[in-house]
Amino acid sequence: MKLFKNKVKKIAAVGVLSLGLILGMFTGQVLACADCYDPADFSSSYNMTMRMKVIKNNIVIEGDPCETQKKFQKEWKLTDDEIRKDYVAAVIGSAREMAIMYPKYEIIEIDGKPWQLTPYAEMIKKELLYSDKYTEPSKWLGTPMEELFLDPSLNGKGKEVFALVEAGKTAAEIKALLGKPEVKEPTVQNDNQGKIESKDKPQEPAATAARPDSLVLTVGKKEYSEVKDGISRPALLETEPIVLNGVTLVPLRGVVDKLGAEITWDGGTKIEVVKGDKKVNLTLNSDKAFVNDQEYTLASPAVVKEGRTLIPLRFVSEGLRLTVNWDAKTQSIMIR
Repeated sequence: MKLFKNKVKKIAAVGVLSLGLILGMFTGQVLACADCYDPADFSSSYNMTMRMKVIKNNIVIEGDPCETQKKFQKEWKLTDDEIRKDYVAAVIGSAREMAIMYPKYEIIEIDGKPWQLTPYAEMIKKELLYSDKYTEPSKWLGTPMEELFLDPSLNGKGKEVFALVEAGKTAAEIKALLGKPEVKEPTVQNDNQGKIESKDKPQEPAATAARPDSLVLTVGKKEYSEVKDGISRPALLETEPIVLNGVTLVPLRGVVDKLGAEITWDGGTKIEVVKGDKKVNLTLNSDKAFVNDQEYTLASPAVVKEGRTLIPLRFVSEGLRLTVNWDAKTQSIMIR
């Protein structure tokens, strides 16, 4: 009975959150649904804080969806895992609200980043574009919104986007009208490349079952996130991504191979990266590269820096049919 009362208190408090924060996304119904998830999935994957920004009926609302739970954590005897689980429930509930109410309701940011560039991206996408045998499929399936939802530059422009979709515009046309042009990554001064020596060690490509759905990297940081089924797990690169001549370079090992690519290095200057029917060939310090034997000119070649080989992320990823999203504000990159 005591446990039941604690649960009722928790649900009631969530419904009225201090800040009057957002909708029905933190209702008891959403929390009950979150109980369907295994708490172990959330035990260490998420932080104990979150700032969520949404637009509801033209009003921007921002706050911590679990402020009340944390305030009364000791009194209600809530574990950290339970609060992390409530954060996930808040994201799920918010995404479902967006799936039903868009453009009147829209998620904009989580922790200062466009939601598409956060560890919650796959989770939100699944709620927006749900399709299973038990429910009617999402009304957005088969529409330009399948693509437009994933474009961070369109966040907060729901009314304009929806009006253009209703007018029969394609996703490409809407992006051209409303989306931001691709931001060129900031230029840093080139450094002198000395003797070519590499500490890179061959690695096997990630097994399909363990392979992440996406990676989130940050320029200048070795720490990054691997996202699998909407769950983010921290990981560490051998060297941090850098920007050279306006191009982001990432370590040869530990990025595209995590997403299923096979890498071959001849120990000298030749690098080959293969995924499926796509093959990318690079030569250290050469601006000539090849995708399936078709020649391209690079803005910045593969280089060796402090004994580690770095390759141009966007060229290699897109050559392998991977998608790269760059956030200039946070200097973060999502590859999927």
